[in-house]
Amino acid sequence: MYELKKISYNFDALEPVIDAKTIEIHHTKHHQNYLNKLNDIIKKNNLDVSKSLEELILDVDQVNDADKVGFLFNIGGVINHDLYFEILKPGGSNEISGSLKEGIESSFGSVDAFIEEFAQKASTLMGSGWVFLALNPNKELELVRANNQESPISHGFDPIMVIDVWEHAYYLKYQNLRPDYVTNFLDIVNFDVVKELYDEKVK
Repeated sequence: MYELKKISYNFDALEPVIDAKTIEIHHTKHHQNYLNKLNDIIKKNNLDVSKSLEELILDVDQVNDADKVGFLFNIGGVINHDLYFEILKPGGSNEISGSLKEGIESSFGSVDAFIEEFAQKASTLMGSGWVFLALNPNKELELVRANNQESPISHGFDPIMVIDVWEHAYYLKYQNLRPDYVTNFLDIVNFDVVKELYDEKVK
């Protein structure tokens, strides 16, 4: 069965943007819960656990019809959270540069235009969900909104950055002020990690 990926920093490492209690609950409760439910469905359907989760999500046709909704919800929850906690790793640059900057400028016109669209999409997404920076099948960068725990991998996209706009990601500190969370979020993104993912997936 799959195990929860450990985050490589202390729960308080993202303060003051995200408080320690939110990170602790988010990772050890919400993230873990999606993984536990996913493992139950995998065991029930005898799925191939030698595959990565990114490969496994494409095997939805191997899942019983009664379990497909739960499978996609929970595997998306795990994959999305894995990326979320990975790109928030402290210690890297919070500025967009190099090949990633070139890719963003090619797709959005400028870094400022990208940031503006990112903030708009994340602040106005209705209900719970995510906003991803992802490579489309043509290896071009797009901002993709997803509801609930949907993963853009199911639609042929390769995500390299994500913001979680479920309330559990920010409510203890920001309450109803999601736009403040979104604005501050970019200050803690490790764009060295995002660039590495971009360079890996653009090949």
